[in-house]
Amino acid sequence: MLNPREVRLLEFLINSDKVIIKDLREDIGALNPAQVKMTLMRKTDLDIHTGYLDVFDRDGKVCHPGHYSLTFEEKQKAHEVLKKEKAERKGSSLSAFIKKNKSNQNNTKGGENEQPS
Repeated sequence: MLNPREVRLLEFLINSDKVIIKDLREDIGALNPAQVKMTLMRKTDLDIHTGYLDVFDRDGKVCHPGHYSLTFEEKQKAHEVLKKEKAERKGSSLSAFIKKNKSNQNNTKGGENEQPS
């Protein structure tokens, strides 16, 4: 099961052509987005590309911020991973709900479910 940071990274990658690594710290809530990326790649077998842009900073100097991206094919795989993840989360929540309700039913004393006259 993916953790919330991995899910947020996956959603950003699906919805963007390029995700600037520096911005991910705040967007996914992780000080080390590279670690989240590597863990996500291990868990999902996705190939998350790392690249660099050529941009000018406010002083006119060239800098090269890093970015992550997915190919079209990898985005399709990522959609499937996210779909499966959401189904698992829904299923585990439903299982916990059913288990809790069964436990509550077993703990009720006779007569509590009777309707008043």
